[in-house]
Amino acid sequence: MLRIDMRCLILMSLLVAATIVIQAQSQGSKLDIKVEVFDSGQSSSLDQLIELGKKLHVPMGIEWSYKANEKVAAPIHLRGVTVGEIVKHILGQQPGYDFEERWGTVHIYDRSLLVDKANFLNLHFPEFRVTDANLFDLTFQLRVSITQKLHPTPGYGGGYGYGPDRADGFDVLKVSINGKDISVREVLSQAVVKQDNALWIVIFHQDEMMADEPFYGQGYGSARDSVATHFNWEFLALNDHLITSK
Repeated sequence: MLRIDMRCLILMSLLVAATIVIQAQSQGSKLDIKVEVFDSGQSSSLDQLIELGKKLHVPMGIEWSYKANEKVAAPIHLRGVTVGEIVKHILGQQPGYDFEERWGTVHIYDRSLLVDKANFLNLHFPEFRVTDANLFDLTFQLRVSITQKLHPTPGYGGGYGYGPDRADGFDVLKVSINGKDISVREVLSQAVVKQDNALWIVIFHQDEMMADEPFYGQGYGSARDSVATHFNWEFLALNDHLITSK
C-alpha cells in the first residue's frame, strides 16, 4: 500500500510540474516566439510594430503618442531573434515606451500614459458583457458603455453598419466577453484575442484634449496628425485576406 501511495505521489508531482511548465510557456509564448528573419523598411516605429504583428500573426494592443517631429525609424534586419527582442529593438529608437504580454496580447505603451487619468483606456466598468459579437458590435457596445459611464442617460440611440463578407473576418460573430471591474484597455485586448486576426491601436495627441471630455484626443492610423471628434480606437487585421466560415 505504501509503495502504491508513493507512486501516486510521484505521478502527481510530475503532473503538477508539467502543468507549471506548460503555463509558463503559454504565458510567455508570444514574446518568446523564435524568428529566423525579420526585415522592415518602414520609416516609423509604429509601422514597424504593425508589420511585426502582421508578419508573425501576433495580437497586439498599442498605445502610441503622436509627435509631429518623431524620429524616423532606421531599417531593421534581424536574424535569429525572438518577438520580444524585435519589439525591444524597435522601441529602442523611441524613448519612453515599454511592453509586456498581458491579456493574451503584446501590450506596447508610452509609460507616461499608462496610469494617466486623461487616458480614456483607464476607464473602468463595474461590468462589461458581449456575447457572440463581432468587432463592429463590440465597438458599438464599448462606445455606448463609455458614454453611459461619463453621461448616464435613460436610453441611448444610434447604430452602425459594415460591409458583408469581409475578407478580414471582422464581421464574424466570435467575441464573447464577461468581465467585472474591467478597463477599456482590457476589453480591447480580450476582443482581439477572441477574434484571432487583429491588433488594436490608439494614437494619443497629448497636446490636444477632446472637445467635451477631460481626455487626450485620439488620432487615426491613416491620418495620424488628425484628431477624432469621438473616442477612437482602430482594429487592424493581421491577415487582410482571411478565409472564414460563419
